[in-house]
Amino acid sequence: MQTRTITFQHPARRVFVGVAHALESCGEFRGVRCDERTFRVRASHGLPIVGEDVLCKVVATGTNSCEVRIESSDKLFYNIFKWGNNKRNVGDISDFIHNEVCRYLSPAELGVKNPLEDGTIRIVQPTIKLRD
Repeated sequence: MQTRTITFQHPARRVFVGVAHALESCGEFRGVRCDERTFRVRASHGLPIVGEDVLCKVVATGTNSCEVRIESSDKLFYNIFKWGNNKRNVGDISDFIHNEVCRYLSPAELGVKNPLEDGTIRIVQPTIKLRD
């Protein structure tokens, strides 16, 4: 299992919505499941038996700050043959989530309305490719 942590200076709920949006719109994951009670997002990549599971946990560290803990693990002991793909994938996923959440939470820089204010979400086709 590989783990990476990202820190944000935004409330946990807003970051959770951004993380969920990023993974759902990515197109590389199947079965994205969001738990709003615990601020966890689970996603699966690859085949049902052989593949990778990703868990993102949003943890509040203050009123306006939080951490996103990203965990990537194989569904089986298959990682021995993958030569460290999980480590590279968790790095790619954390970079992608960081960029997407920052973009999602900073709509003024993009010249669009804040999606949390009017209830609409601007969906953009992201570009992330995971290694199998």
